[in-house]
Amino acid sequence: MDNRARQAVVVFVTDGYPTQCDPTDVPSIADLAEESWTENPRVPVFVIGIDGEHNLRQIAVAGGTREPFVVKGEGSTERLVTALKNITTDTARCEFEIPPSPDPDFLSPDTERVQVIYTPASGDPQEIPRVSGYSACAGAPNGGWYTGGFDKDGKPTKIVVCPCSCANFAAGSVEVTLGCRATPSVE
Repeated sequence: MDNRARQAVVVFVTDGYPTQCDPTDVPSIADLAEESWTENPRVPVFVIGIDGEHNLRQIAVAGGTREPFVVKGEGSTERLVTALKNITTDTARCEFEIPPSPDPDFLSPDTERVQVIYTPASGDPQEIPRVSGYSACAGAPNGGWYTGGFDKDGKPTKIVVCPCSCANFAAGSVEVTLGCRATPSVE
C-alpha cells in the first residue's frame, strides 16, 4: 500500500456459500482474511453476506472486524447501503501504525512528538489532539487520539483515534507524522 495516510480495507461480499471462487472453503478464505489483517500495514476485511451467513463470522473475525453484516429479505438494498456506511465509520479504519523513527540511531519513535492531521476532501487540514487514553475520549469535546498496541518492550505500535473523531473522517486523508509535539486535548 503506497498511501499509508489512508486506511485500506477489503469488503468481501458473498451469498454466504463460497462455491465459485478458489479457494471454495471457508477456512481457506478465513486464512486469507487473517493474512490481510496481520500483515503490515493491517488491512481489515469486512464481510457482507447477501441472503446467507454460512460461517461468515469466521472470516470476519480472522479479518479483524468481529462480525459479518448480513443483508437479507425485503429492504435488502437499504440494508446493504447501511452496511457499507457502517464500514466507513468502523473503528478498524481508525487505527494507524506509528511511523518508524527517521533517525536510524534512535530505534523507538518519541510518541510525545507524534502529530495526527486529518485533511477533509474539501477544507483545511485539522490537527487531531492527543488524549491520555480511550476513557479520555468521552470528555474531549473535539475527540482525539491515543497510543495503543504495545510491543513486548511496552512501547506503543499504533495510534488509535477516538470514535467521535473517527466518525468525522469521511472522504479525507489522515497523516501520522513524527517530529513535532502534539497538541494536547483539553481534558
